[in-house]
Amino acid sequence: MFPFFSHLPSHVATALFAGNGAVVKVSEWASSSAKWIEDVLREIIGKRGYNPDLVQIITGYGETGAALVQSGVEKVLFIGSPGVGKLVMKGASSTLTPVILELGGKDAFVVCDDADLDHAIDIAIRGAFINCGQNCISAERFLVQDGIYDEFLKKILIKLKKTRQGASCKGLRCDFGAMTMPSQAKHVEKLIADATSKGARVLYGGKRKGTEGKHPTYFEPTVLADVDLKMEIATEETFGPVMTVIRWKSEDELEKLCNSTPYGLGSS
Repeated sequence: MFPFFSHLPSHVATALFAGNGAVVKVSEWASSSAKWIEDVLREIIGKRGYNPDLVQIITGYGETGAALVQSGVEKVLFIGSPGVGKLVMKGASSTLTPVILELGGKDAFVVCDDADLDHAIDIAIRGAFINCGQNCISAERFLVQDGIYDEFLKKILIKLKKTRQGASCKGLRCDFGAMTMPSQAKHVEKLIADATSKGARVLYGGKRKGTEGKHPTYFEPTVLADVDLKMEIATEETFGPVMTVIRWKSEDELEKLCNSTPYGLGSS
């Protein structure tokens, strides 16, 4: 449901409002919902008196996306990883097709001493763990001022201990679901292992929990404290349910931390 409620309506609507049709290639990891999403969009368009075929949703692997990029479309918008973004740009270059790329992020969430801490914590938990952290504009780096650092962590843990992880389709009311890709769960494990080997502390979570079919993709919501720039997780996109908490004291130090990654997608 994530791509439907975030990316699809806004970008499809933009194309339609500008007088264009839209062909959407969804991730191979989101194929099961593609037909339902297409039916909903077409029904809406049809009820407004327009041709429902203006929106086409296709499924497939990388070769399907590559064929779409070189199919003669007027413009390409890609949302995904920097690695695949480079392939999209390379494919579009042969036809000089304009490209818009929205790639990875390592978004900073700054909390100052004078913040409304309870409000900030509610937003922080949502920012870190929405869609199990699989969101390019998720908050990944929580830069917390020294005077409230310990209290911030204490209140975060109190909140998380009241949450539940599981499959809502089984009739449970859950706060967190599973990650999508087993390979991404391994990436998160690797980043956490590197951080803890260099002095970071896992205060909550930190490992996979249960299984989804044959793939252990339920990754516990994780709080990682005392992170610094020596650790890969401080600058590399996590794209998983990890709240990486970094202490800062001066504004000069904060500026350095905010600008310590190659990403520039978002901050709060």
